[in-house]
Amino acid sequence: MAKYVIYTNSFGYNDECFYVAGSFIDSVFDDKDEAEAACRKLELKHQKYFVSEHLRDQESIFEYGWDEGFQKKINDFTNEKVGKPLLVPEEDEPDDRVFNSLNDDDLLSLADLLENKGYQLVEYDDAVSFFALKFIDSEIFLVERGEYTCYLVCSESKDTLMKDLSVFLEWDDCKIVELFKSQTRSELGELAESPSLLEKLLKSEGCNINVIPKKGIDLEGKTGQFCLSVNELLKNPILEVVSLSLDEVRELEKEISDNPQRFY
Repeated sequence: MAKYVIYTNSFGYNDECFYVAGSFIDSVFDDKDEAEAACRKLELKHQKYFVSEHLRDQESIFEYGWDEGFQKKINDFTNEKVGKPLLVPEEDEPDDRVFNSLNDDDLLSLADLLENKGYQLVEYDDAVSFFALKFIDSEIFLVERGEYTCYLVCSESKDTLMKDLSVFLEWDDCKIVELFKSQTRSELGELAESPSLLEKLLKSEGCNINVIPKKGIDLEGKTGQFCLSVNELLKNPILEVVSLSLDEVRELEKEISDNPQRFY
C-alpha cells in the first residue's frame, strides 16, 4: 500500500531573500485524494499569507527577477491570467496587486514557476526505507542546522546521503572532520585491523600518513564516500549508516523538533 507524505519546507533568511533551509514531515496519508486536498490547503495558505507578504524576498525573484528570460516566463503567465505583468522592469519590486488577484489554481501554478512552494507531496511504497548517519559514541543522528532548528539528514538513496556528507565535510566547524582529526595514533595498526588497507586507501586520496600521530586523519576536501570507506576500516568506527522506516523518521524528527539543542 502506498503512503502519501506531506513535507513542510522551512525557510531561512540571509538578509537578502528567503531560502529553503530544510524540510520535515508534516503528515502522512493512506489516501491519495485526501493527501492532495490537504497539501493544496496548506500550500494556498503559505502562498496567501507568507509569499504575498514577502513577494520581493522570494529566492527566485531575488536571484532572477530582472533576468529577461525569467521575466518573460512569469509575465507571460500573469498576462494570460489577469492581463498584467507581475515583474515590471521600471519598478523596484513585484506588483503584489497582480499576485493577489490570481485565483487559487493560478496561484499554485505560479508557485511552480517561482519554485517557492512551502510544501511537497511525495508518494512512497509502504515498505520504503531511508538512510541516515549516526555518531556511534553519542548515538545522535547527523542533522543539518537551520537558523531556528535542525533537520534530520536522510535519504532513500545511499548515493544522495554520500553527497550530503560531502557537503558537510566542507564546513569549517564540521564535527565529523574534527572527530577524524582526533584519531591520533603512532601506528596505523592501532587504528585499523588491516593497517595496510587503510594506508593504501589514505594514500590513494593524497593523505599524508606521516602526520597521523599528531594531526589524525584529515578529511578536509574529501568525499562522503571516502569518509565512510575510512570509517569502515577503523577498529572504533565513528559513524554508522542506519536504515530507518518512515515511522522511525517521523519519531526522530519529532525528537529533534522537541529538543533541537541536543543535536547541535
